[in-house]
Order: sequence, then C-alpha cells, then structure tokens
Amino acid sequence: MKALTFSLVSDWIFSAITAFLLSFIVLNYFVPRAFSFLYAALFACLFLLLVIKLSLKRREKNVLRKKDEKLFREVFAALELLEDDETLGFFTAVFQKNGVAAEKEKDCLFLPEKKERTFFRLSFIPITKTDVVRAYNRINKDETAVIYCESVPPEVAAFAARFGGKVLLKTKKEIFPEIKASEIFPPVKFRLEEEKQPVSKKLRALLNKKKAKTFFSFGLAFLVLSVFAPFKLYYVICGGVSLVYSLVLRFFGSETEEKRAS
Repeated sequence: MKALTFSLVSDWIFSAITAFLLSFIVLNYFVPRAFSFLYAALFACLFLLLVIKLSLKRREKNVLRKKDEKLFREVFAALELLEDDETLGFFTAVFQKNGVAAEKEKDCLFLPEKKERTFFRLSFIPITKTDVVRAYNRINKDETAVIYCESVPPEVAAFAARFGGKVLLKTKKEIFPEIKASEIFPPVKFRLEEEKQPVSKKLRALLNKKKAKTFFSFGLAFLVLSVFAPFKLYYVICGGVSLVYSLVLRFFGSETEEKRAS
C-alpha cells in the first residue's frame, strides 16, 4: 500500500473535528452536555471511518490510473523505436490474441472480418495528408482504412473527412486498450526512469488554491455557530484558523496542473 500523505491525513483529521463540533452543537440542544459530547464523539468516529473508506477507494483508483499512464508511456516509447515491419508483427500478435483475424501485409494489417486495413503511424513524425491519400489508395471499394497515429492535426482530420468515412484517423489512446487486453507488450529497448516528485510539487499540492473556498466556507460556518455553541472559544479558534488558511491559499496557493497548462 502506498504511504499516506500529509494532506490526506490532515483532511481526515479536519473532517473528524468538523463532524464532532457540528454534531455536538446540535445535540447539545436536545440531550445533556455529557451525553451530547459522547454521541458527537461516536458520530465523528463513524463519519471518519466513512471518509477514510471513501478516500482510500478513490486513492486506489488514482493509483491504478497512474499505473496505466506509466504503462501507456512505456509501451508507445518502445513502439516509436520499432521498425515498420516490427510494428506490424507486434500488432498482428495483439489482434490475434484478442480473437481478431489479422493478416500482415507490406505496409498495413488487413482485418478480413471487419473489411478494414489498419495502418500505424506511431513515430515521432506527425501524420500528414499524404498518409491519408496513401491509405485511401490501398483499400478496395468495400473496405475502410484506419490509421492509428500519435495525434491528429486539425487540418489532416478535416482532409480525411472529405473521403466520406473511408479513412478513419484514431490516436494511440484508442489502440491502447487492445494492447492491454492482449497482455502482449513490445520489447523495451530502454525503460523510462521513475519521475521523482520534487518538494516544491508536494508543497503545491498542500497549498492548492482550489481548496480556498472550502476552508473559507468551513471557517465562516464555525464563526456563525460560535454564537450558539456552549464552548465558543473552540469554534472561534477553528473558524479563525480555517479563514486564515483560506486566505493563504487564495493569495499564495498554487494553481492546478491542468489550469497552468491551459
């Protein structure tokens, strides 16, 4: 199991404290203070167990997704270094392992059941209009050409669309499930080194600006509830800390990776 992070544990602690304080103030109006404290503590424990279970489940899914991403990078890094004949041989084995008849030809694979000729342009060079024309010239009237490539430039996609659906362009992400299902992988001539997460990136995750609104809402709620709570000091402290932290995130927090990239 992957080691727990500080941000994850802090979220658990904050959730438990929040559940305890909110339930305590509500129960205090209906039951004696000693019982309200006991019931609030019990509720906080149950709530914490639920939060831990859900967060670990979500974390496990994220770990699996990251493993797929790593495998994806390694597979296509290896494919980009193969000769054309080696690439065709590899995908012949993949399709056949998945129960799809595939015949290796000089520059493509022919899938007789689908009446489809499949081309692979997985090199570092982007696909061009010339690749589309060559694929179209290789098919018969009742066949379709499918080209798997690194990415599809908009102008090439628009050009392929003019062939009336006879030439389909697909990215490597669309062929990856076939590779994974077959459990056949290309020979790895080199292996990518594991990317080390710098301390600055860990701090950015802890100081994520996206969380500012959440902590501001919690802080405001605690301060409002302090008016009615029997132990006002605890609510004021929690509310004040949450508000200060939300301001720190708002002005000094980092953007998410996706927002910085856009």
